[in-house]
Amino acid sequence: MVVRMMFYVLFHLFLSPVKANTIESYGDSLTAGMLSGTSAVEVSHFDSVNRILKDFASYIFTRDPRYISPHVRPDLAWPTHLAAFLSDPNHPIRVRNFARSGAKLGELLQQVAALHSQSGSTRAFFFIGHNDLCNQALSPDQLGEHFRQTYDRVLEEWDRKHRDAVAFILNVGEIHRLYETMDGHIWYRSVDRDFSCADSWTRLFPYCPAHYRKFRNNTLRTDLISKLQAIGDSLQDTAQSWEKRSRRNHYRFLESTEGITFERSYFALDCFHLSTRGQIELAQTILRRIR
Repeated sequence: MVVRMMFYVLFHLFLSPVKANTIESYGDSLTAGMLSGTSAVEVSHFDSVNRILKDFASYIFTRDPRYISPHVRPDLAWPTHLAAFLSDPNHPIRVRNFARSGAKLGELLQQVAALHSQSGSTRAFFFIGHNDLCNQALSPDQLGEHFRQTYDRVLEEWDRKHRDAVAFILNVGEIHRLYETMDGHIWYRSVDRDFSCADSWTRLFPYCPAHYRKFRNNTLRTDLISKLQAIGDSLQDTAQSWEKRSRRNHYRFLESTEGITFERSYFALDCFHLSTRGQIELAQTILRRIR
C-alpha cells in the first residue's frame, strides 16, 4: 500500500503535464519586436546602424524577409516584458509570440492556426491592423465591418483551442501621434549629413510614405482618427459579443496607446517601431488595464 502510494505521488509530480501560465500574442511587427534593440535617441556610432540600413535596403529590393529577421527582437517586445511583470518565482509565465513583421489583419487566422490546443491559465493578446491603415481606401464604416468579420473568424478558431482563457483585443495604435512626436527629429549627425525621421519615413524605412505625405498636408490625423474610432467600436462590440457567446473563455477589449504620453525615446531607429523603452511603457500600460 505504501509503495503504491509513493508511485502515485511520483507519477503526478514528475510525469503528469504541468499547466503553466501562458501569454499568447498575435499581431504585426510592433508585437514581434521589430528594431526594438535600437533607439532613435541613442545612436552614438553610425557603424552600429550601417548593417541595419544595408539589410533594410536589401529587403526593399528583394522582399526577402531573411534580411530583416535578425532585427526582430521578440525577447524585447512588450509581451515578454508583460510576462516578467506578471511572473513571480513560484508562478513563471511563458510567452508564445506568434506576431509576424509585416502582417495584416487577414493573416491573423494563420497565426492562430499555428497554435495547438492550449491547456492551463492563458492570457491572449491580439494587436494588429497598423499595416492595414496604409493606403486604405475603405471608409471607416467599411473598415470597422472588415475588422468585425475577420475577428469573428479568428476568435472562433481561437475559442475552439482554449478553455478558461482570456482574450484581450487591443485597438490599433494611434499612428498619427508618432509622426507628431518624431517630426523634425535628427537621430544621427555625421560630418557629411544629418539623418532625420523624415529620411526614415521616406527612404530608409519606407513602410508607408503615404502617411508622411498626409502628415505634411495636415490630413493624417483627421483621416486616421475616424478610422481608428470605427475599428475601436467594432472591436469593442466584437469582444462583448464573444463574451456573451462563448461558454469556454472570456473576452475583453483594451485601448492600446490611448493615454500614453508619446516620447521620442519610445521609438526605434526607424522612427516608427518601438524601442525597448517604448515596449516597456506599452507593457506597463497594458498591465494597468488588465488588473
